[in-house]
Amino acid sequence: MALDYQLEYRGLLMGKGTPYHVTMITGLEDDEVRLGDVPIPRAGGDIQGLHVASSRQVMLNVFVKGDKDSQEQRDRVQALIDAFQHSDDAHAFYFLEPGFSERRYLWARPAGRASKRDPRYPFLPGFTLRLRLADPRASRETADQDTLIVYSATGGGLDYDIGSGATPYAKDYTVDPATEVVMQNSGNAKAWPLLRFYGPTVGTVTAVKVTNVTTGKSVELATTILTGQVLTVNMNRIVTVAPGEGHVINLDATNKYTDWQQPRDPFYLAPGSNTLRFEVTGSSTDALCVITFNDTWL
Repeated sequence: MALDYQLEYRGLLMGKGTPYHVTMITGLEDDEVRLGDVPIPRAGGDIQGLHVASSRQVMLNVFVKGDKDSQEQRDRVQALIDAFQHSDDAHAFYFLEPGFSERRYLWARPAGRASKRDPRYPFLPGFTLRLRLADPRASRETADQDTLIVYSATGGGLDYDIGSGATPYAKDYTVDPATEVVMQNSGNAKAWPLLRFYGPTVGTVTAVKVTNVTTGKSVELATTILTGQVLTVNMNRIVTVAPGEGHVINLDATNKYTDWQQPRDPFYLAPGSNTLRFEVTGSSTDALCVITFNDTWL
C-alpha cells in the first residue's frame, strides 16, 4: 500500500520509506494556460478567444541512498536510470499526498536526466529528472463505472390549473429515476469517459445516444449494433489525440467515426454530479451503455 509522499514511475517506488530520497519536486500541480485572445484591431483590449491548459513539465531531485560502494546501491542507481530512460510511450506517474482518497497519476514521458556527485557525500548519487506531460491532467487511480439502461418516461406530477375555484385539471409527467444514472466526478476538471454500447438480446438498435442532463451535452451515433456486438467510444483518446490500439470509435474492429453525429463535441462529465440518460433508436429495451471514467484535476 502506497504511503503519503511516495511517488511511482514505471514500477519504481520513490519518496518516503524508500531508498530514493526526493528532495524537491516541481510542476506536480502547476497550471499554465494557452491563450487564444487576439488584439482588437481598432479598439482597446482583446477579442476573447479559447483558453486551454498547456502541456507541462515535472522535475524531481532524487538522491539514491545505500551503503557506500555497495553493489546494492549501484543496482538502485541503475534501476532509477532504467525507469527514467527516454520512451516514445507515456507512462503513469503516480503520487500520493495527505488528504487524497487514493493515488493520482499523470501520463508522462522522460524528457531529461542529469546526475551529480557532491564531494561531501560521494556515496549519495544525485539525479535531476524531467518528465514531460503532453496531457496536463491528473486522474484518480481507480476508475468509476456505471451501467445505463434504456431511458423511458413514466409516472406523473405536472399539474395544469384551469378556471377559478374549479377542480384543477391534472396531467402528470415525470421521469422514472431508475432509467437515469447519477455519476460523480470528484475532480475539478472535465472527465472524458470511455463509453461501451452493448447490443440487444431482443429487438433492434440502429442508433444510440447518451445525454448529460446536467450539462445539456450529448453524444449520438447512428450505428446498427447487433446482439453480441459492442460499440466502443473512447472520448479521452479523441480529446488528447493520444496513440493507442484500435479505432477511437470502434465496432468489431471497424472504424465508426463517421457515424458520430454532428455536432461532434466530445462528451464529458463535468466536476460534481452528472445525471446521464441513455436512449436508443429501434425496438430494443434491453440494450446497455457502460460508462467508465476517472476523476480528473487540473
